Amino acid sequence: MKLAELKTYCQLFYDSYRIPVCCYDSQFQFQSLHPQDIDQNIFNEISTPLFDTKLDVALITDQQFLSWGCIKDKKSGNFLLLGPALSIPLDDQEIRIFMKEHIIPNRSFESIQTAINRIPPMPIQQFLHILKFLNYQINQEEISDKTLLNFLIPDNSTTNFYSQSRFYINSTSSTEIKQSFTSAYQAEQLLLHYIETGNLNKLHQHALRSDLPIPNIGTTPMSQQKMSGIVVITVITRFVIKKGMDIDTALRLSDIYLQGIDCAMNTKELTTLIINAYIDYSKRLQAIKIPATTSPLITNCIQYARQSINTPITVSDVAHFVGKSLSYVSSKFKKELGFTLSTFINRCKIEEAQNLLQNTNMTIAEISNYLCFSDQSYFYRVFRQIIGSTPLQYKRKYNSQ
Repeated sequence: MKLAELKTYCQLFYDSYRIPVCCYDSQFQFQSLHPQDIDQNIFNEISTPLFDTKLDVALITDQQFLSWGCIKDKKSGNFLLLGPALSIPLDDQEIRIFMKEHIIPNRSFESIQTAINRIPPMPIQQFLHILKFLNYQINQEEISDKTLLNFLIPDNSTTNFYSQSRFYINSTSSTEIKQSFTSAYQAEQLLLHYIETGNLNKLHQHALRSDLPIPNIGTTPMSQQKMSGIVVITVITRFVIKKGMDIDTALRLSDIYLQGIDCAMNTKELTTLIINAYIDYSKRLQAIKIPATTSPLITNCIQYARQSINTPITVSDVAHFVGKSLSYVSSKFKKELGFTLSTFINRCKIEEAQNLLQNTNMTIAEISNYLCFSDQSYFYRVFRQIIGSTPLQYKRKYNSQ
């Protein structure tokens, strides 16, 4: 996209989303800013770490949970900087703290206040999806949901997240930081072990511990605990995806709990939310747990089958998705898990049918059609084979409890 086109694009983007957007050329020289009445200094402090990432798409969240994104036009080398996106409105005191952190002169308070108050609050996940959409428009490349998760926290634990987010860390000695990172990594691995094994008592104790090492990444104890919660929820989300939870479910859970963290008003609310998140993730993971010895190929088969329950999915479809022959996938699946892939697909569909019978007003015919069974009688037969009762009997029994 040519520079002139990109400038027009920035104007159209701002008119649509009300998120400030700035355009830089391939030599990192400022070109345009929307809205035009906002101080350019708003981008000065944040542009360097974004440009330094060397990524085509990058995200940074500052100490007040304001998010900033960067998208590089691969053809021209020009850049778009977006932000701040905020999850909750800022009061005047928070705006002044923001201006101080970004070295914006006090005389610009009114223009900054006006611009920030115009920004519609949104959860960080929504901002990530906006970045994903813009990147597709500019570079014609789709970013996967797993890659999207990595914008929140880079791979291989919170240790990388903290070390790459150097501007989060206040005046702390390098030795103290290193020790804190090492202890945080160990605590993280212990937490993930408890989630994987379903040890709910240990999860509850872990959430209540006051001696856990948390790097100094917030301006107040509350903001520090919130940032720690964001880090942990995202690490858990990536972990449960790797362990077999389908991506859509994991991201929906992540969105719910990240919004909850944003809205928590005190430490008690935040701690309760974190405990509930730990237990929720753990119970869901136990329900769909994949044996540790399961190969990456079969894990991919499981995830694809779970994501495709409302399609007429077949074993051939799964084999095609993973790029292997039907006979090879069928044999390997049965050898590793002890039951056929066809049986597993039906189990996934019936589990969803149970959920719909419990929590919706959909008729049995509608559920059968939604799950793409060939006919209602076949749906009845499969349901009874797996659950031991008909869908109608199951619904009546559930409603009577």
